[in-house]
Amino acid sequence: MPQQYQQVPQQQQYYENEDDDVYEDEYYQQIGQTKFYQIAHYQKYFNVTTFDVLNRLRKSLWPFCSKTTLFVDEDRVDLYGPIWIMLTLIVEIAIVGFINYHIDIATMAIEVKGGKIPTSQMAYYSLTKIARAGFVVIAYFVLNPLLLMLVIKYVLMIPEMQYLWLFAVYGYSFTIFVITTILNVVPIDWLRWVFLGVSGLVSLCFIWVEMYTILKGKLNKGISKFIMLCLLLAATHCVFVLALKNYFLT
Repeated sequence: MPQQYQQVPQQQQYYENEDDDVYEDEYYQQIGQTKFYQIAHYQKYFNVTTFDVLNRLRKSLWPFCSKTTLFVDEDRVDLYGPIWIMLTLIVEIAIVGFINYHIDIATMAIEVKGGKIPTSQMAYYSLTKIARAGFVVIAYFVLNPLLLMLVIKYVLMIPEMQYLWLFAVYGYSFTIFVITTILNVVPIDWLRWVFLGVSGLVSLCFIWVEMYTILKGKLNKGISKFIMLCLLLAATHCVFVLALKNYFLT
């Protein structure tokens, strides 16, 4: 009898250990919290009104004219706007690349018909190119904020910086690219460079302003490191603009 009495709690303890994850999930639900890998954890980041999204889109287009930061309340960071911008940009790159391809074909046909030898190189378009464009855009939106967060945390020594805030700022900074990418159907090469150059500058300035507004009280003597961080951002932006102009939109 004593041996049977000792085996019962051991068996009960075994089943309790087996269901630890279930008990933990129920506990998190009771206290109103969720885990980062659960869909419900990100639900609050999509609880945003159309007015809020439009207001943030407007702020991102005029970074020096706004009197407040993108997120007046840091707890109201949303992912709806950045993800919408990212997906819209991918679709636009595919459409504009297709249009530019047919414009180049028509231009070369006119030159040949007029007895001229085509001097410009015809645009290359394929589904593989679209897939690569989508991969590059998503990777840029996801990895750049991650790199930025690591630099801010371990170089500038500001541990409270959040990845989702940086992701949202990056996403909204590309609002102007949604507009100027469409304008790249204009068959004038130097004008395309102007559109993309202005877009890159406005986007970059928006990120700089937002970051400095949030970090200026925490930099202490790390202003030189912050300048280096801004130069790193400028370099990554230049790479993206060059890839967009020389490969994906031509």
